[in-house]
Amino acid sequence: MKKVNDETLSVEEQNLVMWLCPKIKDSTFLNLVDGTIATDEETIKSIKKIAKLAEYCTSQEVESRPLRASRT
Repeated sequence: MKKVNDETLSVEEQNLVMWLCPKIKDSTFLNLVDGTIATDEETIKSIKKIAKLAEYCTSQEVESRPLRASRT
């Protein structure tokens, strides 16, 4: 399991978000998914949606991030 911030790695690989975001764009990122998780079409579709949402939520540009719903 990769640590969130591993200082023993190169600068590009230290930060989990910086390491993962380019991999989300690559179709081989599914190789990073735990092998014990079912990889049927529906699950793969869900994993891709979650990965894309995570990419948006961690964007460097605040304007690119999704708005959070306000709770009253």
